[in-house]
Amino acid sequence: MHRYAGVLMRAVASLMLCWAAVPITITTAEDAVPPRIVLVALTGQLNIDLMIINNNAPITGPGGGIAVTPKGVAIARPLDRSMWFYDRGSDSMFRLGFALPETNWDQLPATTPGGRPINRDPLRYRGVGFVQREDGVHVLITFGHYDPVRVCFVSRLAQALLPPDWASPLAEGAVPVDLAWEIVLEGSPCLPFAEQRNAFGGNQMGGGIAVSPDGTVYFTTGDLEFDGLGSKQPAVSQLDGATYGRVFKILPNTWEVQELAKGLRNPQGIAIDAAGGLWTTDHGPMGGDELNHITGDQNLGWPNVTFGVNYTDPGSDQKFWPQNPIQGQHEGYDKPEFAWVPSVAPSSLALVSGFHPRWDGDLIMGTLAGQAIRRIKFDGDRVILDEAIPLNARVRDVAVGHGRIYVFFDDGRFGYATPHHMGEPD
Repeated sequence: MHRYAGVLMRAVASLMLCWAAVPITITTAEDAVPPRIVLVALTGQLNIDLMIINNNAPITGPGGGIAVTPKGVAIARPLDRSMWFYDRGSDSMFRLGFALPETNWDQLPATTPGGRPINRDPLRYRGVGFVQREDGVHVLITFGHYDPVRVCFVSRLAQALLPPDWASPLAEGAVPVDLAWEIVLEGSPCLPFAEQRNAFGGNQMGGGIAVSPDGTVYFTTGDLEFDGLGSKQPAVSQLDGATYGRVFKILPNTWEVQELAKGLRNPQGIAIDAAGGLWTTDHGPMGGDELNHITGDQNLGWPNVTFGVNYTDPGSDQKFWPQNPIQGQHEGYDKPEFAWVPSVAPSSLALVSGFHPRWDGDLIMGTLAGQAIRRIKFDGDRVILDEAIPLNARVRDVAVGHGRIYVFFDDGRFGYATPHHMGEPD
């Protein structure tokens, strides 16, 4: 990248008058799409360089998630069930040799029984995690699954034992092999297609995964849009015996699942802080995105209460959530530690550690509608700083490891942030 050094220096100098993060795209003289680019983000306390690895070859498919391993980063995304891997030793990306569990994406009908079109894209992979057990390394993944016999859909968490050489590229001409996938949790009940709004709300499945140092696994489920309105019955996040709109825990060395919290809508982000505390982010409707501290035996209220409102034109005076007894309040249930109005669409959450002393100990959050990452700083359990760092693209997932912040964009690009050289005080 040395031939771009002068461009970068001039661009950074011109932007130092403003602290807000401003991405700078480096292109060739012919304006072709370069294989890699550097985005320079200027933040309040720490400038960062974000290297995009696959700028001209994004990974196709909807949704997806990433997870850090000692050798690199696993990326679950494609519709053909293959998983990608970023190998930090070779600084390259390739497909892995095993197949992801089946979603039955290709068996989804084109329309509901009533003739409403069904969008297949929400039937996707979401969270990825790795856990060391006595018999080796296990991979976990959350995803949507269509049942063609019962004509309904669920969210699933599956796990499989990996072979010792799993982080190797798929051989040329080879087909990814099937692992012995075990379903740890299948959503209950199996949900039918709706005849209103989105016929299939699989993009609202939650699906975040976090693994603690002792091997405890935490994961989330969303409500798949079954919020008790219209044909989206019942309100599964409050339904006894249902597994949607929840935060779950899996004990070390077992696959026993325990419920920690209910009453969530679409909790995609989940992270463990430096003190061992568990945090989740949740998408509200129009406004009311949440940051929740999960301590166990909680009911966070969705869809009975929210700081958001029903989807409407921003200029409308009809700003209310139909099931909220008092608009703009969150009474009768556990409240979030922080909420965003208007929505930023929090997609992911990770603890910053080993990156830079100015940020270590904070949480980093990816956003979709906000097209940014956000740095969240705490004083105990109280949020005292929320910094938006625009990247001008929808951020699907974030992860931290190897002294980097890894970022997976919704358009299929992948990269990593490193601290920019910072000047010392005189």
